[in-house]
Amino acid sequence: MGCTILDFIGGMVNNYKKNPNTVGWINQFTPVVNVTSTVAQVKSGVKEAYLVIHGDKPERVLVYGPYDEEPPANPPEATVNNWLKGQEWERQKCQSDGKYYWVVYPAELYINKKPGAGITASTALLLAIGAAALIALSKR
Repeated sequence: MGCTILDFIGGMVNNYKKNPNTVGWINQFTPVVNVTSTVAQVKSGVKEAYLVIHGDKPERVLVYGPYDEEPPANPPEATVNNWLKGQEWERQKCQSDGKYYWVVYPAELYINKKPGAGITASTALLLAIGAAALIALSKR
């Protein structure tokens, strides 16, 4: 493999810095992305949905490949199912070898289905920060 996991994480971070659906950051490696349109294609009654992608956990990032050509994108059903399993699958091109890879990041999906009780981007950030703090405390 021509790229390291940190190279892939850096590429993911750069992509989400430019992505208009990125609504915030937990830390410099962990974007919060509005994925409402994708989730609403698969689940009914979705008001809002946010995905937290953990680039801050390199030990949990998986890499599959290489592929000479970019693999086809997953359909929305597979994408949302992966999110529900805590995984964000991204196709990334390694600049050093010119090959494509599936890079799997740990992720958390937050869905609000209740009418009138919208989850805001700042609420999603707070939920993710709270979850991270609980996990850190439980490891002490």
